[in-house]
Amino acid sequence: MLLPRLQAMAFFFHETKVTEADFDQRKGVILDEGRPVLAKMKDSSEKLLKWFDDWLRSQDMTLEDLLDPKSFDVETVNLVLEKYGRALYNGGRPYGHSSETIHAVGSKRPNLRRMLQGAWNLAFTWLREEP
Repeated sequence: MLLPRLQAMAFFFHETKVTEADFDQRKGVILDEGRPVLAKMKDSSEKLLKWFDDWLRSQDMTLEDLLDPKSFDVETVNLVLEKYGRALYNGGRPYGHSSETIHAVGSKRPNLRRMLQGAWNLAFTWLREEP
């Protein structure tokens, strides 16, 4: 049992002093996947995604459909987020609902995060037009 632990320590930390206590501190700890966020932010994101999904259903679509890897299209995601952003703006909702929805969608598909320029362009236009 000790030999594999020492081998792991030697392989990864051959140039630093790693003690058995250092190794033991991490025992049983599993790193979460995705971007680390506070529980409060995660709850807020989940609520905004639910509202977005509810709106998508009113448009005969679902969030699952929109982000489905088999039929995924970045242009469609941007257009849908822009349309949703306009609906939020025209409905008097705060800017944060739009921006945090964009962030939340990007968190669902991390590879998409940097491809949401169309949605962000509308969000920044919204900010510019705020009194």
